[in-house]
Amino acid sequence: ANKEAPSAALQINGMQSTWDEAFDVMSMRFKDCIDTHGRDSVAMYVSGQLLTEDYYLANKLMKGFIGSANIDTNSRLCMSSAVSAHKRAFGEDIVPMSYSDIIKADLIVLTGSNLQRCCFVTDSNGGSMRIFVFGTLKQGFPNYQHNTGAHIPGHFRMRESYPLYLVGKRQSPWLVDNPGYGNRVYGELFDVDSAALGAMDTLERVNVPDGYTRQTVQVCDENEKVQDAFVYVKSLAQFSEAIRAGQRATGPVDEYTLEMAAGYSPRATIENPLSQES
Repeated sequence: ANKEAPSAALQINGMQSTWDEAFDVMSMRFKDCIDTHGRDSVAMYVSGQLLTEDYYLANKLMKGFIGSANIDTNSRLCMSSAVSAHKRAFGEDIVPMSYSDIIKADLIVLTGSNLQRCCFVTDSNGGSMRIFVFGTLKQGFPNYQHNTGAHIPGHFRMRESYPLYLVGKRQSPWLVDNPGYGNRVYGELFDVDSAALGAMDTLERVNVPDGYTRQTVQVCDENEKVQDAFVYVKSLAQFSEAIRAGQRATGPVDEYTLEMAAGYSPRATIENPLSQES
C-alpha cells in the first residue's frame, strides 16, 4: 500500500490522512501525555487477532521503549474467559453448535449477555444486514435503482426523534445527527449484503468530507418492536455549515414523500460543493 496516499479509513480531525501523518500524531500525543503525566499515563489494548511476532513487538514497544507495563490483549480479557466457560460446560474448548443453528433458530434464550451486540457473526444474519432508508432510496423514489436490498414488509419509524430536512437547491433529504430533536422519522427497511451496502455507501459518499456517515440506530415496526439498522446521517456541523452558506432548509418533517421527491434534483444536475449527496 502507498503510505503517502490519503486513506479513507484514516482520519485526523475529520480529514483524511496518510499512515505517516497518523503515526506522527499518535506518537506526538503519546509523548505529550508521558511528558505531562508520566509513563504509566498511557496504555495499549491489543487485538486478539495478532500473530505471536506482532504481540512481541507490541510488548517491546510498551514495556521496553515506553517503559510501562500497561498493555493487555483481547486474547486474555475476552477469549480466555470464553475458553474457560467452554471447558467447564463441555469439557473442551469448542463452540457447541453451528452458527447456522443460531441463524435458523426460532427462539434463543440468553442470560447475562447480548449475543447480537457481542458477536457480529450472529448479528449479520448469515451475511445479511439491515438498513433503514428514509429518502431517495425508498421504493419508487429517485435513487431506488441503487438499492438492491430485499424489502422487508411493514411500516417502520425510528425509535428516537431525529430532524429530517429538505436542504439546498436540490431539495435533498438530510437526516441530521441530532437525536432528541425533530420527529420519529418514517422509512423503509431492507436486508442488504456487503455488496449492496457498499454500493449505497458509494452513492452516499461515506468517508468523504461532504458525504453522509453510516451509523446504527434503532427502528420500530407498527407494533413498536425494536431492532437495529444502519442509517445514513449528516452531522450537525454539516447542516450548520449549509445554513451559514445560505442554503434553504425545509422542515423538520416526519416523512419524505413523493410530493417532496418531485422537487429533488440528482447530484449531476447542480454543481454545489455543499450539496454533494444523494
